[in-house]
Amino acid sequence: MEANGEIARANRAFAERARAKIERPAPVAGIKATVEARTWLHDPTITIGEDVTDHEGRLIARAGTKINPLDHQAFTQTLVFIDGDDEAQIAWARETARDHVPTHIILVAGAPLHLIKTHETPFFFDQEGLLTTRFGITHVPATVRQDGLALRVSEVTF
Repeated sequence: MEANGEIARANRAFAERARAKIERPAPVAGIKATVEARTWLHDPTITIGEDVTDHEGRLIARAGTKINPLDHQAFTQTLVFIDGDDEAQIAWARETARDHVPTHIILVAGAPLHLIKTHETPFFFDQEGLLTTRFGITHVPATVRQDGLALRVSEVTF
């Protein structure tokens, strides 16, 4: 295989597929454009599944303890979720980012590297829909901001 170039061809094909996935990750499944605005509160409280101890065996938290991270650390940023293939959503996200600093623009579809170059602005991608699933987001554009001891999630129209 090495002598006839098959290994080199396979390596090139692998590198091309990897580059294509980095340049345009798979869109987050099930996310559609917002038709009707809606807002809800997301409680970030977690329940400890088993006792947590430090390196010397001292108890830090008991199993069953409920912890809201917002009791200990403010969520000072705004998360903006958009479809990176929709120019209107990109413009809205950039304007929102200027009004709410710091802001992280998170794509559910699109080409983040191209957008970073084009707009000289950081764009992130919700790989495998981890964030949209956690917050219950099914439509974009959407925002997430702290509201007391919860996070206010808003799917917006413009």
